[in-house]
Amino acid sequence: CHEESGNTDDAITGAVWDPSVPFRRRRIVEDVAAAVLCPGAGWQIDVADHADFNPGTGPFGFMGWVRFVYVNYPYLFCRSDVGYTAGWVVYGNADGTLSFGSKEGAGQTNFATTARLLATCWSHVAFIRTASDHRIHINAGPPAISTGIARNLDVAAALRFGRRYDGNYPASGCAYDDFVWCKGTPFTWDEIEAHYYDGITPTCPGGSVQIGWGMRETSGLVAASSPAGYDGLLSADSHTTATRCHKRNAA
Repeated sequence: CHEESGNTDDAITGAVWDPSVPFRRRRIVEDVAAAVLCPGAGWQIDVADHADFNPGTGPFGFMGWVRFVYVNYPYLFCRSDVGYTAGWVVYGNADGTLSFGSKEGAGQTNFATTARLLATCWSHVAFIRTASDHRIHINAGPPAISTGIARNLDVAAALRFGRRYDGNYPASGCAYDDFVWCKGTPFTWDEIEAHYYDGITPTCPGGSVQIGWGMRETSGLVAASSPAGYDGLLSADSHTTATRCHKRNAA
């Protein structure tokens, strides 16, 4: 423990480091006019099935900003309907934690975070699969990690933002902003922090596929992709001006 006044530094015994520090750098301000909103059951954004969304047993990841309209088991991001058919999903729990669920064959596996997202507040979510585990970061913090998740998550289904499939939770919903998907290389923690704090989209490594959706359309039924060719189709025209960033007025 460094002694600032110049005296002898003190040894730390029996303690651990806590990343929940009292000071963090401020995120940059990006003036977002509107964001795509899926306010409840039956509202979603579908990106057509594509080989670039099938990672096999290899690494992949995605990250972006979400805002729960209601914390009532909303689906954030998924492929197919876990619980009934093969696929995977990241979804919110009633206490604000997130879970990742996957189904490969007959068995379904899940794991949950301990960090919580608050309803009506914007939060940054990152999910990555490495060579050995699956991880969820909330607001670029330490990850929840699981090694007991199905590995081959390929499925013939659209990549979907939003919507609880079985209709039991019609009040659940979520808004989205600035999402990035990468197949072939998991995002590093540094890249997740750079996206969270500075809005920096990672450079796509050679041999990988990376796709982004700004989700900043102010109207219409298309969430445009970058690069082109992976546009998301909204089930209905729904956008929100309750965005995560607004420029401050001049003094």
